[in-house]
Amino acid sequence: MRTLRMIALLTVTLLIGLSAAPPAEAIIGGRPADRAYPFMASLQTKFPPGSPFGQWCGASLIAPQWVITAGHCVHGAEEHPELYQVRIGSADNSTGGDLRSVTKIVTNPGYGSWPEDGTDRYEADMALVKLNTPVPERPVHFGLSTQPQPVRAIGWGKMCADAGCTTYTAPKMLQQLDTEILSPEQCMDSAIPTKQNPWYEPCVGSVSRHANAAAGDSGGPVLAKAGGQWLLLGVCSHGPAVGDKFPQTEPGTAPNFYTSVPAHLAWILRTITT
Repeated sequence: MRTLRMIALLTVTLLIGLSAAPPAEAIIGGRPADRAYPFMASLQTKFPPGSPFGQWCGASLIAPQWVITAGHCVHGAEEHPELYQVRIGSADNSTGGDLRSVTKIVTNPGYGSWPEDGTDRYEADMALVKLNTPVPERPVHFGLSTQPQPVRAIGWGKMCADAGCTTYTAPKMLQQLDTEILSPEQCMDSAIPTKQNPWYEPCVGSVSRHANAAAGDSGGPVLAKAGGQWLLLGVCSHGPAVGDKFPQTEPGTAPNFYTSVPAHLAWILRTITT
């Protein structure tokens, strides 16, 4: 019963987040992954209660025993890591790779707070999840810049962008989308809080319709490539950016916000090394 109550609490927490600013979910307008991403991880939980473990959020392997995901994916269940498991290194979130249970969840202390200056609570939407044992897959490298640049988003989830597309079976196979980090001028308008800080929340997506992340499979990475290596720049957080420039609110119709990895790198390194 205690486990069921915690899952219910987790569900309510996520729904509250959806009502304020939809957590970003899937890859719309992308294509099946055409290469291996050994650091890609599927964060799974039992939902609805009593069901087998299934896809919940994306995550990225950053150390042999740690993955990073969105804070809202685990917020409210930090004391119950047994509610989760993680599959690492497989494009199919139902099989392959390495499967691990979870022993510890650390949510960024800045997530969920409402500072007096009006900064939104998603600015630190990030959590670190410790696995029960190390995995052999190679962790992703950290990127150090969230300036406008070409990037790739990867994840599982909803791939239709119709307004009525609210129920679906998430694809088992990983999807990818080549897109870009946009400048504040490209992304923000009068409907977006003026204190939205691009260093903490880079805006990722396309100004064209139906080629963006959408609401649901949060926690997945946005990546840049340098020197033949993928660099982790951000964790899929919330969106879309709607308003004068992007009046449509259907999934995939506007850019989304990611939580910056370089902005929180000191906290990440301190957490996984202590």
